[in-house]
This record gives sequence, C-alpha cells and structure tokens, in this order.
Amino acid sequence: MLESAKKLSTQLNAKGVIAFGDYNARHQMWGDNTENSYGKQIATELKFQDYTIISSAEPTFLSDNGNSLIDFMITSTATEHLFTDMKTDIDAELFSGAPIRGHVPILSSIKTACVENSPAPPKMKIDLSSIDWAKWSDYIEDDLAAKKTDFFNSDATSQWNIINTTIHAATSKFATHKKSTPHSKPYW
Repeated sequence: MLESAKKLSTQLNAKGVIAFGDYNARHQMWGDNTENSYGKQIATELKFQDYTIISSAEPTFLSDNGNSLIDFMITSTATEHLFTDMKTDIDAELFSGAPIRGHVPILSSIKTACVENSPAPPKMKIDLSSIDWAKWSDYIEDDLAAKKTDFFNSDATSQWNIINTTIHAATSKFATHKKSTPHSKPYW
C-alpha cells in the first residue's frame, strides 16, 4: 500500500505520503502496552528510512477490558516535521453501541504555507458600463493634441508613455471602479 502511495506521490509531484487510519496494530514502538501480529508486521516491514509513525500519547481505542493505541499515522520522513499536537479527543461521544467501547477521534495539526479559509481579497476593476465613452475619447484626443510637439519629437518608448499616461488619466476621470472576486461574472 505505501509503495503504491509513494509511486503516486512521485507522479503527482507531492511532498510525501500520509496514511492515517485504524491499523488494529499494537506495538510498544508507537506507545501501546503490548504487541500483536499486525503491530509486529508493521514494526519489522516498514522502511523507517522512508517513513515514520506518528501517534498520540493516549489510547485511541477504549474498551472496558483494556485500551489500545491502534489508530495512528504513517507519513514520509520528508513530511513528518509538518505534523504537531497529535492527541485524542477524550471528550468525544463514542457512539459505538457499547457503553465504554470504541475509537476515540484523533486530532492533529499540520503546518502549511497557505492561510486556511482566507478567500482572495476582491480586486478593484474598471466598471466598463460606467464610462461615458464620448467624453473619454474627447479627453484623449484633446490631451494628445496638446502634447503634439512633445509626441513628435520623442522616440517610440516616450511616445508610448505619453499615450499610456493620457489613457490612464481619461480612465481615472471618466470611469468608476467595482470590486471583482474570482467568482464575479466576466465583463461580457
């Protein structure tokens, strides 16, 4: 399973593999007080140079005849530093049908470079429907006519700057702006 996940993560250019689950594997290596065959198999076959096990300090399965730590995460060693605060939610209702038996939710934090749940701020864009196009074009013609001498005595870059400055001035004078989000309708 991990080798397939590793192969897929390479194809997708992912940073690593995260496999979180109920392994029913007990072993002292990840904090359980005993071992079973599943635990021994993971402990002997897992390539610890590539993967690490992250578990909580508390039992993840509660039972009136004994608790165990059988729910944990196997992650690539390249990503293990991103996980913090692995713990169980001991106050959660188990809803397992038995009075004191069931898996306890495991909580973990992951460090990311992005800000969670923060939508992109709206951008201000020109409201094309607000422009009085006749006044806008008259302004540009009048302004360029006034700069005619400078325009014709300039190189191409300076000419472009004169035109660009005039267009921006006309747009600032005759257009209003509106907020636009990624979900705004296109102008057409």
